[in-house]
Amino acid sequence: MTAHLRDIPPEEVLKAFGCEPDPRDRHQWRTPRGPVSIKGEKFWFWHHARGGGGAIDLAMVLLGEEFSTARQWLVSHFPRFAMEDRSSLPFTLPKRHDDALPRVVDYLTTNRGLPENLLFDLIHNEKIFADRYANCVFVLLGKKELPVGAELRSTSQTTWRGMSPGSKKSRGFFHVGDPTVGLCVLCESAIDAISCYALGISPLCISISGATPLPICLPILLRRGFKVWCGYDNDEVGNKFAEQMIKVYPEVRRRPPRNKDWNDDLLQG
Repeated sequence: MTAHLRDIPPEEVLKAFGCEPDPRDRHQWRTPRGPVSIKGEKFWFWHHARGGGGAIDLAMVLLGEEFSTARQWLVSHFPRFAMEDRSSLPFTLPKRHDDALPRVVDYLTTNRGLPENLLFDLIHNEKIFADRYANCVFVLLGKKELPVGAELRSTSQTTWRGMSPGSKKSRGFFHVGDPTVGLCVLCESAIDAISCYALGISPLCISISGATPLPICLPILLRRGFKVWCGYDNDEVGNKFAEQMIKVYPEVRRRPPRNKDWNDDLLQG
């Protein structure tokens, strides 16, 4: 799989980072790390006098992180190049690194505006912790509240999100709130679920770790008598998937954020 990831065209990696080509030079791109020249698989960052070859090396420079983090970022953004079926791997929670927890808390409170008291409650209940790369780890819980997966969110300058290898999204989800109330909002990420809950939108907010018109948990929630709101992002994909969901399950109601997502709503008040 690593070999396949290295073969991702550098131009595709740069686009995924939101970089733009220089209109005056088709071989040069503008990046957060300064201008970079591309020739085949080779690259050169002029401001840092640093070059290399292959998508993993390029992602390492753009992220400012080491090999394994860059590789994981590419897997989450270019799944078609990750030939190995990672969902078939046995799931093991990433190891906790409490020394990195202050950085995670600072990112979630300062950058994401999440309330400290709510975060500390989730941390105390081991639903959120830090891994050795100071990534935010949001634990997906399945039957008997056992971990079945984890969302990962970087706290580095270039933010990325992904799933811990072996995560079984079909067997559980990250949630915040009271699961006994019979009302829930489906969100696209753990940060959005926490933001939605902090805004008082619903007493239970669930992250399905992405966006899909027919999440596995939906018919289970409806059979259990839950009133379900679709709180996907207020964008083209989110609105389209919500429409498809409601077409199959007319009892579901659309509850979009005012801005693009729930975290935007929280940050903008």
